Amino acid sequence: MKLNIPEILKKEKRFVCHDEFKRPINPLTGKYAKVTDSNTWASYEEAKSGVSKFGVVGIGFVLGEGYVGVDIDTCIDSKNGQVSEEAKEIIATLNSYTEISMSGMGLHTIIKAEDVKLPFNKRKMKPNGIMRPDIDATTGKQKLDKEGNPKYKHPEIEIYNKSRYFVLTGNVYGDYNQVNERSEALKKIINKYNISAPRDVDICTPTVIPMETSIKQALNLDSVFNAYWYGTRPNKDESADDLALMGKLLYWCNADVDLAIKYFMASPYTKQKDKSHLKKLDRKDYLLRTAKAAMPITTAAIDHQKWMKKKDYGIVQNSKATVNIQERLIELQPHIKYSYDDRGNGDLFADIYKDVARFNTTVNDWYIYNGKLWQRDTGAMMVSRLAKQLKDELLVFSISIENESQKTAYQKHIMKLGSRTARDTMLKDARDKYNISNEDLDKNTDLLNCQNGTLNLKTLEFREHHSKDLLSRITNVEYQPTAKSELWDRFINEVMLGDKAKIEYLKKAIGYSLTADTSLETCFILYGSQTRNGKSTLVETIMHLLGGSGGYALQMKPESLAQKHNVDSRQASGDIARLSGARFLNVSEPPKKMIFDAALLKTLLGRDSIVARHLHEREFEFIPVFKLFMNTNYLPIIQDDTLFSSGRINVITFDRHFSEKEQDKTLKNRLRENENLSGILNWCLEGLKAFYIDGLAPTNAIIDATAEYRSESDKLGKFVTECLEEANENITASSAYNVYEHWCRACGYGCENRGNFYAELRSKNLMSKTGTVDGKTKQRVIKGYKFTDEWQPLFRD
Repeated sequence: MKLNIPEILKKEKRFVCHDEFKRPINPLTGKYAKVTDSNTWASYEEAKSGVSKFGVVGIGFVLGEGYVGVDIDTCIDSKNGQVSEEAKEIIATLNSYTEISMSGMGLHTIIKAEDVKLPFNKRKMKPNGIMRPDIDATTGKQKLDKEGNPKYKHPEIEIYNKSRYFVLTGNVYGDYNQVNERSEALKKIINKYNISAPRDVDICTPTVIPMETSIKQALNLDSVFNAYWYGTRPNKDESADDLALMGKLLYWCNADVDLAIKYFMASPYTKQKDKSHLKKLDRKDYLLRTAKAAMPITTAAIDHQKWMKKKDYGIVQNSKATVNIQERLIELQPHIKYSYDDRGNGDLFADIYKDVARFNTTVNDWYIYNGKLWQRDTGAMMVSRLAKQLKDELLVFSISIENESQKTAYQKHIMKLGSRTARDTMLKDARDKYNISNEDLDKNTDLLNCQNGTLNLKTLEFREHHSKDLLSRITNVEYQPTAKSELWDRFINEVMLGDKAKIEYLKKAIGYSLTADTSLETCFILYGSQTRNGKSTLVETIMHLLGGSGGYALQMKPESLAQKHNVDSRQASGDIARLSGARFLNVSEPPKKMIFDAALLKTLLGRDSIVARHLHEREFEFIPVFKLFMNTNYLPIIQDDTLFSSGRINVITFDRHFSEKEQDKTLKNRLRENENLSGILNWCLEGLKAFYIDGLAPTNAIIDATAEYRSESDKLGKFVTECLEEANENITASSAYNVYEHWCRACGYGCENRGNFYAELRSKNLMSKTGTVDGKTKQRVIKGYKFTDEWQPLFRD
């Protein structure tokens, strides 16, 4: 056996052998090795000898003690041997010993890297067009997607620095034949691929008990298996006995269908078959169908009493599961601690799945944790699958019960969960344990849920997703602390015409909008009198970064903020109710001369509770945490001057106009690329840091633009100037309102109701409670004015 293994590796006593299924073998004993137990490893020469001594396939190297392995899967085209460009880039960056994997479609690189922390082990890579079929272990057939199309394995990168070993092929790739110290290079790879790959919840894949021993040892441990193997025919029915043996083989072969079929064909049981029955085995699909049918037997028909007493017994955790169910069941001992009834089943379900399934009492529905966030399980489809899974997992666990009568009784109880009615009852009884409400979701407002983890906006601590955070919103951005976006920087500089003070103000305002802090009680109006000025691109990019309606950003119709003539308090306020939990609220392009509902705006910008309700639902209260951004070419009319005097309005002008030739039609899409989004997030975080230190004082440009808006918003002042003139006379406020209605229509303004008009007159000290008009005492009188000649004909009470 000749392998091109680097000398630096040969000096290490970290070698194991492996069989055709890549299970590690102790080179000295021929028994299974453990990658966590150095006593089961050996030297390079001992491993080579072990291959011939025990008839295994090859050798492997255990990672750890500074040796890091990088596995690039599905990167070599089996048709032409071409390596994907992304894989070439990774290999060139690492520049260390690399060989082609056993499958011929992947690459393994081993490097030296001390004290490099791994924030992940596995990440997806970009699609590369290489077609590697994804095979279903239970059928031996290629998996299909929901549309019935064949599924293929996605290119992936895996990085390990402990508890794993690499099969060594000696098939060196290129000139990468030496192991080098590449800590800094590894950090670059980690930074590049530290992207979205949460612990997915594969909630319908049963845990399978691992094969820790050879078939010979299994025959000694399992008396029933021994009887089947040597030809005992308990059922006296060929098909039934085939099924029984296949079930045992699947268990001891770790549910490996191909291996179980191989042993089935080699067993004394099969060799004793007559010609007619042997002929049946020649049918291509017979044993595959038998294996598929035998899967339940794998979990329920094994005498496992002796096996459970072994000290090295363990459960293989599904790599996609957030809950190691078998370990949890061993800890809970459900056959002892839970009653054999509906309530006991409900409590057990709740205890097992509390990290992935909770009942929400506000919406009267289940919520499921998908590895990143909690989502509503409409129709209870996912929890129904969980209930089915629990039944399978309990059957696996029941094998470990040593008392035979107790085992039989518990298995009988478990089998009742095969009924949908029993499972539905179990779910109903599980609701009241660990339930949540909408108030519990996203309660820690310091957290920002990113695609690759959770960021604390106060401390800037970044960590993995965790179900206990109870986050139900998520951004579209990956947090990469060193990322920058030069494209965004150029864009901001251009739309702000290089005004550094205004750029800094805008950066702090958007950084502030990431938080749930509303202490400023203010809003921001992005105003450009000309079209094509960049404000829409800015707002849409930030909204996409924050996850849109599925995250922290929402769009609101401008009509929702417009003053209304008649308000029915009984109507559902769905447009307001949906604002609960949003942090960035955008109102885009209100119509010309729209009048702001000043009272509503004050409520939305304040920090008091708001009562709202969705259609056909009950009222609820929430405290707004959003920051309002309006991007517009037309400034709405604000009749309540206190909105300005209280500092609630801030106008940020966009004065740059992009001509047709200057417009970049690809800009919005390029800004949404992962690298740019990560850089934009860091730009926002810089603004947030500055906000925490300096606050958000408006610049001179902001002050001037807001003051000009305040002056133009004085609609009543314009009406007085154009329609009234000072005189030694009085007019009634009622007649003034009649003229005001005509004036508003003539000018294209919306007209507020009579009560609001009177309130505006009072705020400007223009109206008295009583006065004399044409010699008669009248209520609500404007003293010292008369109508101009143009509007005099409309004068009437």
